[in-house]
Amino acid sequence: MPSAGIVVFAGLTEMVAYGAEGLRWRTKRLSWDGLKIVRVTEHAIIGEYWDMRTGATRTFEVDLATGAQKGGVEEVRS
Repeated sequence: MPSAGIVVFAGLTEMVAYGAEGLRWRTKRLSWDGLKIVRVTEHAIIGEYWDMRTGATRTFEVDLATGAQKGGVEEVRS
């Protein structure tokens, strides 16, 4: 994400971002398995995950500057 000055790595369940100074942020768990990035904007990463409890696809959004997330399995469980 050149505009944010970070490199983002996505695993099966969470994301982590590094900047020139090192670790910038790490999300909480976004999915149980197989998160999917569907869109990247100037300010956020938007993705999807399969919610096994409801049998539906749900979305999440991660702020590029802070790593704050809206949605994802951790938010649903809280």
